[in-house]
Amino acid sequence: MQKRDAAAEQLHGRLISRLFKDPLTKRPRTYWGKVHFRGKEYWPQYFLAVYDDGDHHIMSKQAVQRYLRPVGTVLPEGLVVPEPAAVALLQEQLLLLDSNCSEPAVSSCCGTSSSSAVPGRVYG
Repeated sequence: MQKRDAAAEQLHGRLISRLFKDPLTKRPRTYWGKVHFRGKEYWPQYFLAVYDDGDHHIMSKQAVQRYLRPVGTVLPEGLVVPEPAAVALLQEQLLLLDSNCSEPAVSSCCGTSSSSAVPGRVYG
């Protein structure tokens, strides 16, 4: 394993926080997440970041470092970040719902979307 891979692996499980526009209030909101090292074969996009609302992104080490919280940071009380397996299961369920719809436009059918993006969230 190269030094860059080992350095990235050390960030596995660390917390990140990031501002996005809340889709309900239209105001900036801090979303908390956890990064999961996917393996050295995914260089440079080493990480899956999963946020407290279930949204997720693939991120590079540089992007993770931009939003990384200090070691020892704990999630604010009442927040839970789902594990990647739970997010994958939810995506499978959404895809199944979409496939059962008769509407041609999947994103508008049944009120679901198979995209990893949260409807209404502004990414930046």
